[in-house]
Amino acid sequence: MTFLEAILALGLAAEIHDSNEAINFTAKRCLNEIPSKYKEIIQYIAESASPLFYVRALIKTIPDSVINKLDSVSAQ
Repeated sequence: MTFLEAILALGLAAEIHDSNEAINFTAKRCLNEIPSKYKEIIQYIAESASPLFYVRALIKTIPDSVINKLDSVSAQ
């Protein structure tokens, strides 16, 4: 699992369930799957008092260049 896929999973959990518990659960499941250099970020989200806030802020700050790369990959 890539870091971007983990962020997508957290974003989906936020959108579908709209709860801190869902974000905690999803973040903890992603921890074992992502590269170790990103684990600190996901773990911080999972252990925060308001993980839903952090996930929404993280998603809003994804650069358009990253989103555009995803669009070009899916078009192939």
